[in-house]
Amino acid sequence: MDLGSGALANLLEHVRPDGLGGLALTHMHYDHYVDIYGLCTARRFWEKEVDPLPLLAPPHASEVITSPLQAGSREEFMRSLDLRGVRPGVPQGIAGFDIVALPAAHGAIDSLIYRISRDGKVVCYSGDTDLCAALVEQARGADLFICEATFTSQVRNRMQGHLFAAEAGEALGRYREAVGGAKGTRTLRGVGAEGFAAADSFYGTIVAARRDRHVAVALGASTEDAGRKQVADVLRCAR
Repeated sequence: MDLGSGALANLLEHVRPDGLGGLALTHMHYDHYVDIYGLCTARRFWEKEVDPLPLLAPPHASEVITSPLQAGSREEFMRSLDLRGVRPGVPQGIAGFDIVALPAAHGAIDSLIYRISRDGKVVCYSGDTDLCAALVEQARGADLFICEATFTSQVRNRMQGHLFAAEAGEALGRYREAVGGAKGTRTLRGVGAEGFAAADSFYGTIVAARRDRHVAVALGASTEDAGRKQVADVLRCAR
């Protein structure tokens, strides 16, 4: 899900280029796809032939991806990808996963929120988005909600199409109300100050996750019975 600058190096710590089953891009801002060039180049020159990599992406992805390439190499580069059009709300199968995309609210650019399911488990990945109904809908019943929280309240004017950390908490508050009555406790995770900002509008425990794996905990506004804390995990995704 997305492949921005530096993501490929981290990915390769867990899977080889020929072992990746598919890629889903939320939108065509370079910080969400630029490492696709390194990945596809590695697959094209792999020690054995590999199948084109299934790619879910918004409209016009091919034009954006090939735009920095020399004209004579564009067609060959795209042969390393199996670009599949996204039909909002319609499940598509990739590598054993069922993937549903709905439009995000990220300004004028086409952008997607993904819901990925397999073996009864569900992950929702927000990409870059403002608060919108699709964000709440895609997070409904998710076991893991990966949501952006780009700005804290210290930034007075955030960019359109992004979330304050407190708004990420608000999105989960709406999700919680939508699924009230289900059992189970989950944890909202942020990064640094974002996790604490989310506590202002989030009912439950906030865990601020850091790369060194040290954590700090802040309590949200509610001390309801654990069985009524209907929330999903949130990790801050890089812009």
